[in-house]
Amino acid sequence: GLGDVYKRQNWECAYCGSDENITIDHVTPRCKGGQDTLGNMVSCCNKCNQSKSHTLWEEWYFSQEFFSADRYQKIKDWMEPEDSKNLFLYRPRRNNAS
Repeated sequence: GLGDVYKRQNWECAYCGSDENITIDHVTPRCKGGQDTLGNMVSCCNKCNQSKSHTLWEEWYFSQEFFSADRYQKIKDWMEPEDSKNLFLYRPRRNNAS
Protein backbone atom coordinates (compact mmCIF):
# COMPACT_ATOMS: atom_id res chain seq x y z
CA GLY A 1 0.00 0.00 0.00
CA LEU A 2 0.92 3.67 0.29
CA GLY A 3 3.07 2.96 3.35
CA ASP A 4 5.41 1.05 1.03
CA VAL A 5 5.83 4.15 -1.13
CA TYR A 6 7.05 6.12 1.89
CA LYS A 7 9.20 3.28 3.21
CA ARG A 8 11.07 2.58 0.01
CA GLN A 9 12.36 6.18 0.00
CA ASN A 10 13.01 6.24 3.76
CA TRP A 11 10.26 8.83 4.23
CA GLU A 12 12.24 11.28 2.10
CA CYS A 13 11.40 13.16 -1.07
CA ALA A 14 12.35 10.97 -4.04
CA TYR A 15 13.43 14.10 -5.91
CA CYS A 16 15.31 16.36 -3.49
CA GLY A 17 15.85 14.15 -0.42
CA SER A 18 13.99 16.43 2.02
CA ASP A 19 12.14 14.77 4.90
CA GLU A 20 9.72 17.65 5.48
CA ASN A 21 6.02 17.64 4.58
CA ILE A 22 6.21 14.33 2.72
CA THR A 23 3.28 13.59 0.41
CA ILE A 24 2.70 11.15 -2.45
CA ASP A 25 3.42 12.26 -6.00
CA HIS A 26 2.23 10.65 -9.22
CA VAL A 27 5.50 10.61 -11.19
CA THR A 28 3.56 10.75 -14.46
CA PRO A 29 0.65 13.07 -13.60
CA ARG A 30 -2.82 11.55 -13.84
CA CYS A 31 -3.81 14.30 -16.29
CA LYS A 32 -1.01 13.05 -18.58
CA GLY A 33 -2.18 9.43 -18.41
CA GLY A 34 -0.32 8.41 -15.24
CA GLN A 35 -1.78 5.42 -13.44
CA ASP A 36 -2.80 5.05 -9.79
CA THR A 37 -0.21 2.31 -9.36
CA LEU A 38 2.62 1.99 -6.86
CA GLY A 39 5.07 2.08 -9.77
CA ASN A 40 3.88 5.59 -10.61
CA MET A 41 3.98 6.94 -7.05
CA VAL A 42 6.90 8.27 -5.05
CA SER A 43 7.20 10.01 -1.72
CA CYS A 44 7.64 13.68 -2.41
CA CYS A 45 7.95 16.80 -0.29
CA ASN A 46 5.16 19.31 -0.65
CA LYS A 47 7.55 21.87 -2.17
CA CYS A 48 8.60 19.55 -5.03
CA ASN A 49 5.02 18.38 -5.49
CA GLN A 50 3.81 21.98 -5.93
CA SER A 51 6.76 22.90 -8.16
CA LYS A 52 6.44 19.84 -10.41
CA SER A 53 2.66 20.15 -10.66
CA HIS A 54 1.53 18.70 -14.02
CA THR A 55 4.93 18.90 -15.73
CA LEU A 56 6.48 15.76 -17.16
CA TRP A 57 8.75 14.62 -14.34
CA GLU A 58 12.00 14.18 -16.27
CA GLU A 59 11.67 17.58 -17.92
CA TRP A 60 11.02 19.16 -14.52
CA TYR A 61 13.63 17.16 -12.60
CA PHE A 62 16.51 17.79 -15.03
CA SER A 63 16.03 21.53 -14.58
CA GLN A 64 16.17 21.44 -10.74
CA GLU A 65 19.35 22.51 -8.97
CA PHE A 66 19.00 19.53 -6.59
CA PHE A 67 18.90 17.04 -9.50
CA SER A 68 20.67 13.82 -8.52
CA ALA A 69 21.57 11.10 -11.04
CA ASP A 70 21.38 8.56 -8.23
CA ARG A 71 17.85 9.55 -7.19
CA TYR A 72 16.84 9.80 -10.86
CA GLN A 73 17.95 6.19 -11.44
CA LYS A 74 16.10 4.99 -8.33
CA ILE A 75 12.88 6.55 -9.62
CA LYS A 76 13.43 5.02 -13.09
CA ASP A 77 14.07 1.59 -11.53
CA TRP A 78 11.01 1.90 -9.35
CA MET A 79 8.78 2.80 -12.31
CA GLU A 80 9.94 -0.16 -14.39
CA PRO A 81 7.31 -2.90 -14.23
CA GLU A 82 8.51 -5.96 -12.32
CA ASP A 83 7.84 -8.37 -15.13
CA SER A 84 9.95 -6.44 -17.65
CA LYS A 85 13.00 -7.21 -15.50
CA ASN A 86 12.32 -10.94 -15.56
CA LEU A 87 11.43 -11.58 -19.18
CA PHE A 88 13.03 -14.66 -20.60
CA LEU A 89 14.50 -14.35 -24.05
CA TYR A 90 12.25 -15.16 -26.94
CA ARG A 91 14.16 -16.70 -29.80
CA PRO A 92 12.81 -16.00 -33.25
CA ARG A 93 11.19 -19.10 -34.69
CA ARG A 94 12.45 -20.49 -37.93
CA ASN A 95 9.93 -20.17 -40.66
CA ASN A 96 10.10 -23.58 -42.34
CA ALA A 97 7.46 -22.68 -44.90
CA SER A 98 9.82 -20.60 -47.02
